[in-house]
Amino acid sequence: MRDKHVMQAIASGVWAILPEKLDQILRVVGLHASGRVDLEEIERYAGRERAEPRTVAFEEPGLEAAAGGTMPSNRAVRVIPVHGVLGRRLGMLSAMSGGASTERISAQVREALNDRAIDSIVLDVDSPGGEVYGITELAEIIYQGRSQKRIVAVANSLAASAAYWIATAADEIVISPSGDVGSIGVIAMHSDLSKQDEALGITRTLISAGRFKTEGNDAEPLSESAHEFIQDRVDSVYRDFIDAVARGRGRKGSEVRAQFGEGRIVRAKDAVRRGMADRVDTLENTISRLRTGAGRSRRRRTAATAAPLEQPCATCYGTFAASELTAENLCADCHAAEYVRRTDAEAGSVACESCEQSGCTCGSACSSCSATGFELDDAGRCDGCAEQQAALAAKAATASEPARDENRISVQLEARRLELLS
Repeated sequence: MRDKHVMQAIASGVWAILPEKLDQILRVVGLHASGRVDLEEIERYAGRERAEPRTVAFEEPGLEAAAGGTMPSNRAVRVIPVHGVLGRRLGMLSAMSGGASTERISAQVREALNDRAIDSIVLDVDSPGGEVYGITELAEIIYQGRSQKRIVAVANSLAASAAYWIATAADEIVISPSGDVGSIGVIAMHSDLSKQDEALGITRTLISAGRFKTEGNDAEPLSESAHEFIQDRVDSVYRDFIDAVARGRGRKGSEVRAQFGEGRIVRAKDAVRRGMADRVDTLENTISRLRTGAGRSRRRRTAATAAPLEQPCATCYGTFAASELTAENLCADCHAAEYVRRTDAEAGSVACESCEQSGCTCGSACSSCSATGFELDDAGRCDGCAEQQAALAAKAATASEPARDENRISVQLEARRLELLS
């Protein structure tokens, strides 16, 4: 009987989830209700343990703690898992899919925001979505938290429907090279079990008070008025979904509806091109990039909003003006991240000019991009920013030539006019 109530709750709810995942959930619940499958077997088959938040701290040499040893850097990153089907409180769903409680995630985000040792938060997202209850509240916590700390969502490898809703509240969305995002849509369903009851010789009589109390029950076909009511609920949640994505991504609602997949999931590079994500990269590379502190104040422009002369970064595929890319076609963030990866790979063969320690990030920050650990020129800029500034200066000089010519012609015409008047 309990399983039947679970099935009714699932069937009568409004979901922001991949349709095939919702169908899978209903099938497994049905099998369990018939005694053909055991939840312990499902858990053993899934073979997954609930992931817990982890903190990745980067220590800076040269800072001595009061009690001796090394003081932790203030660039610690809290990684919060968002795995499986999302719901406010999960029991059977957690067993079937390694589901995640939105209430639990909300508490973990608040804890990280209030922890002074944490500089950045990474949401490690691998979810097909879930029920809509609790999603708006969690997304709001993340969105408001952006004013306190940098929050990055990584689709590792799936951020679909409600999971994408949450991800768009972050400062930045990163998608793994093989990842998918999107499935912006809402779904509800009704199950009519009247024929099944008839075949089993069961007659159900509903006794109620309230005009619409039994509306949408599974003992009879769905009425037209009940269908309209459910559709209104779905449309209302969908509008909230669109508005949340538009706010988080800095786009118009009409653009989200037309360009963000229209309910389909979108692959990594295409997602960046459409503006649904900011870069293509892995979770671990994202954590390493955050340690440089680069790119904290700006969201990448994407091809959907880019000027015609802008070009993609060779690493993250975000779109930038040509003058903002290095000679290797890297944006400032990827340029900084590449430096860190290169020095790590070389076992710290590049020494910091400030403290002469290999692989150190305690040196002076670049005056343009704020990245540390680079050799700086006389103006305090790293190589990449110096190249960008030189390119901008050359572009400005080229652009000023026509203006000088036009000014010279104007002076000549004015002199000729005065000559004729005299």
